[in-house]
Amino acid sequence: MKRPSGFVILIAGILSVGLSFAAGMGVDHEIRAARCAAEKRKLAETTLGARTEPALPTRPIAIATQTPRTTVRTLPRTPSSERVRPFPIGKTEGRVLAEFEHLDGLLLGVNELIQFHPDTLVAIVRAIHEKIKIIGIVANADQEAKTLALLKENGLPATTIDFFRWPVEAMWVRDYAPYFVVGEESTVVDFTYAEKNRDMEEQVGLAIAATFGFSYDHCRLTFEGGNLCTNGKGLCVSTTRMVDRNLERGYTVEQIGGLLHDHFHFDRWIRLLPLSEEPTGHADMFFVMIGPHKCLLGAIDSADDPENAKILDQNATILSGEKTDDGPMEVVRIPVPSHKDGVWRTYTNVIFANGTLLVPQYPDLDPKMDKTALELYRSLLPDWKVVGIDCTKLIVKRGALHCISRHIPRLPAPPSD
Repeated sequence: MKRPSGFVILIAGILSVGLSFAAGMGVDHEIRAARCAAEKRKLAETTLGARTEPALPTRPIAIATQTPRTTVRTLPRTPSSERVRPFPIGKTEGRVLAEFEHLDGLLLGVNELIQFHPDTLVAIVRAIHEKIKIIGIVANADQEAKTLALLKENGLPATTIDFFRWPVEAMWVRDYAPYFVVGEESTVVDFTYAEKNRDMEEQVGLAIAATFGFSYDHCRLTFEGGNLCTNGKGLCVSTTRMVDRNLERGYTVEQIGGLLHDHFHFDRWIRLLPLSEEPTGHADMFFVMIGPHKCLLGAIDSADDPENAKILDQNATILSGEKTDDGPMEVVRIPVPSHKDGVWRTYTNVIFANGTLLVPQYPDLDPKMDKTALELYRSLLPDWKVVGIDCTKLIVKRGALHCISRHIPRLPAPPSD
């Protein structure tokens, strides 16, 4: 489901646009654009064909538990936990780190925040700039200048943020920015963004790889990043929307699992039911991993919404006791604010920043529930500083803090003088 975007940028050419990273990477704009174009040509020849449907994996994927299939459309509505058979040879080396681990950088959708949510932008930067390098995605130099002026007005120096210039339309960085597999080197693992006619969002993974000198890989799946979570140790969690997106491309569940293993090195995949009528279908709207074997899962008052209360209870059953490297999964329930007004508020759409956790708040709706959510996080993460961020205006656009951010686990060292 497409989230509303505050503005549209008219673009004359995709790869002629320069990249900007203010941390002093020392790479000329034209060189970076050329590298990006070269990577795209290479992929077109060897991996993605003509950007149509990617080739399917040739190796079969074994599923430990599977509901008997009646039609191709019934299977993805059945949540389950599935074993993905490991293979010795993958396309990448390493693992996808969990968000609660130490991570170097955070991409932030400054492009729309500076225009429509400046107070939220200031609150985020103020809370975490000493914990993690913030890299704001902006469309142009004017947005950079306005951001720096805004921060200065609020007592925050220019050193609190760097910039990555790339003219995307939307601030929903989580949904279109790539994943990173970290081993001896970092590899960008890209995917096909599910929204149509978003060429610049589709190029972000290539642009990041070219700018930072990362290797590049494409997993050949279609989804949004808000619907693929991990504990950092081989377990991934999505809703069945992940399956829906890729059945439409002709994949089977086994093939989807194979690609998740080969490119991300996940060895177990939990599929949850999405909330009924919630427009994104993303797991991060009601679920978050807070440790290798501990998660928070939303809980809805059955008197308020009996259908979704039941769905979340079903998801709790699926998650509870799930095997992890650190023991059975522990599921803690967190309240979900009312959505009777059509706004799907969430307390699980958070930003982790190396010891500081940012949690959405909705003070105009239910301050008592806001406080309950903060106190729950503090009890579960006693070594973390938990900070509430007012997302009253942001959530109306169908996303909160997690949706506007994406971690970069390892940043290259700046060049020495």
